[in-house]
Amino acid sequence: MKQQVVYLSSGEGVDSAIAKGLNEAGFEMYHTRSISETLYAFGHGHKNAAILVAEVQAGALPLLTLLKEQGRPSPTVLLFDRDGRDIHAPIQALQLGVREYLLASDTNVQRELRTRVLAENATRKIYTPEPTAAPVEPKPEPAVEAIDNNEPLNFVWDSVAHIIHVGNEFVRLSPIEGRMFNMLVINRRVAVSMKDLIAKALLKPNMSTSEGIKLLRPHLVRLRNKLDSYPALAHRIVNMRGTGYMFV
Repeated sequence: MKQQVVYLSSGEGVDSAIAKGLNEAGFEMYHTRSISETLYAFGHGHKNAAILVAEVQAGALPLLTLLKEQGRPSPTVLLFDRDGRDIHAPIQALQLGVREYLLASDTNVQRELRTRVLAENATRKIYTPEPTAAPVEPKPEPAVEAIDNNEPLNFVWDSVAHIIHVGNEFVRLSPIEGRMFNMLVINRRVAVSMKDLIAKALLKPNMSTSEGIKLLRPHLVRLRNKLDSYPALAHRIVNMRGTGYMFV
C-alpha cells in the first residue's frame, strides 16, 4: 500500500513537478483546497499521512500553527511558495520545523528532485529497510574540496554535483545553495561578505547590497534548514553582524 501525502493547494492547483517527485517516491496524493479540509484529513481518513505539502498562498503557515497548537503529530512538511517575495515566510517556516521550502522560481527539475529526496527520506524514517530492499541511489564519486584547515571535516562536499555526503546519507543543494555553501566551506572560519555572496552565489555582481540581501536570505534559510537536520552540519553557518556569514 502506498504511503499518503496531503497536498493543500491554492486556486492554481497542484504543482506538476512536486506531484511527479511524490509519485516517483511511491506516494499517493490526497488533494485539499482549504485549511479546514486539510485539518479534517489529518483527523480522519488521512491522519497517518507521512508528508504534508502546503502552498504558502493557500494558508500553509496558519495551518502549521494550528496543527502545532492542537498538538497533532507533525508529518514531514514541504512548503511551496508561488510568490517568493515575502522574506518573513521562509523564516517563519523554519521556526515551525518545515523540512523543505520550494519556490516557483526553482526549475521543474529542482522541485521534482528535492521533493523526491524529501519523500524517500520520510519513507526511510517510517520503515526499517529489509535485507531485500531496493538499493539506495548510487552516489557520485565525491569531488573533495581542498580546505586549508588542520581539523578534518566530518562530511564530504561534492561541489560539482552540489551534494554533501554525511555518513551514509547525502544532502542535495540547489545551485544557489551549492555556490553559497562552497564559498563558506572553502573560506572556513573566515567571514564571507554579503557583497561576495551576492556576486558569486546569486551571480548578480552589479546588484545593490540591499536588493541582494532580500534575494539571498530565502536561500540561506533553506540551506540552514537542510543542514540543521544533521548533527555534523547543524548550526555551523553563523551570522557575522555587519560583515556576512562564516562556516565554523
